[in-house]
Amino acid sequence: MTLFHLSAEKGWRGGENQLALIYTGLQSDTDQMLMVREGSELETRMADNIPVTVARFGLTAPRAAWVLRRHILASPGQNLIHAHCGKSAETALLARLGMNVPLIISRRSAYPIRSHWKFRAADAVIAVSRAAEDELLKAGVDPNRIHIIPDAVDARRFAGATPDRRNVGSDEVMVLCAGALSAEKDHETILKAWKKVEVAGLKARLLIAGTGSLEGELKSLAASLDLRQVSFLGWVENMPGLIAGADIAVLSSRIEGLASFLCEAQFCGVPVVSTAAGGTVDAVRDGETGLLSPSGDDAAFAENLKRLIGNAELRAEMGSAARNWARGKFALEPVLQAHRDLYRQVLDAKS
Repeated sequence: MTLFHLSAEKGWRGGENQLALIYTGLQSDTDQMLMVREGSELETRMADNIPVTVARFGLTAPRAAWVLRRHILASPGQNLIHAHCGKSAETALLARLGMNVPLIISRRSAYPIRSHWKFRAADAVIAVSRAAEDELLKAGVDPNRIHIIPDAVDARRFAGATPDRRNVGSDEVMVLCAGALSAEKDHETILKAWKKVEVAGLKARLLIAGTGSLEGELKSLAASLDLRQVSFLGWVENMPGLIAGADIAVLSSRIEGLASFLCEAQFCGVPVVSTAAGGTVDAVRDGETGLLSPSGDDAAFAENLKRLIGNAELRAEMGSAARNWARGKFALEPVLQAHRDLYRQVLDAKS
C-alpha cells in the first residue's frame, strides 16, 4: 500500500503537528508520500528528513491534482489518500476521478461546515472530537463513515523537559495560555477574568504564548485593564519547557476542535481551567482534571481560576488525575493504531 498525505495549510498549528506525528509514526509500516503547500511550515520542518512534494491546492489549482494523479498511477498495488484539511481534499477529489482510490479526510475543527460536498464524497472522515462529529452530521455526512480519533501527544517531545518559568517567582502560581491570538480563542474573556484574580490579591502570573492578528488589540486591552501580572511571550519554540514549568493551563476559546494545548498540558500533569467550548469537553474531565465554565463568561472563568490558584492541594490532585487521564487517552501508539485500523478498513471496503 502507498499512503498519500496531503495538507494545504501554510502555518504550523495542531493539525500540522498531528500530520507530522502520523507520518513519522507510520514510516516503517508502509510506503508514504507527503504533498504540502509550497512555502509552508510543513515543507520547512519535514523536508530535511523526508522527500516532500510541494504544490498549490484546491479546485483552482488542477496542476496539483495532476501531479498527485501521476504519483498514484506510478504506485503499484493499493493506494489511499489522506487529506488533512478541506482544501487538500478538493485536490484529492480531482486527482482520483475515475480511479478506485479511497479518500479519508481529517476534520479537526468544530466550526459549521460550508463545503458539505467534499466530506460527503469521502470514504471516511476522521473527527477529533464529538463536537467535530456533530458538525459533520449536520453537513449530511453518513454517520457510518465518521470515526472519532483524538489528537496524540508525543511523549518523546516532553521527556526530560527542563521547566521554564520565565520571570515567575517560586512563590507565585504560573498560569499558562498558549494559542493563536485570534478571535475564536477569545483572549478577551481571560484578560477580563484575570483582572478579578489581580483584584483578589492572589500571587499568580499569567503568561500568554502565541502570535496572531489580535496581538496589538489584546495588549491594549491588558493595558486598559491595568493588568500588572500578565506577560505576552509571542512565539515560543520551547513549549515543552514552558508547559513543564506551568502550574495551571488555561484556554478561554469560543470554539475548539479538541484543544491540543490542553491535551499536552494534562499529559505533563498540569491541571486545566478552560471554557467548555466544542471539543474541550472531550479533552478535559470537568471537576477531575480541570474546571470548565461557559464560553464568554469571564466571571465564572475567574471563579475557577481563583479556586485553583488558591488551593495547592487541589492543583496537585487534579494534576495527577490529568496525567493519568491524558497518558491513556492521548498516547501516540493507540492513535497510530486507530489510523492503521481505519486505513485497512477503508481499503478492504474498496477491494
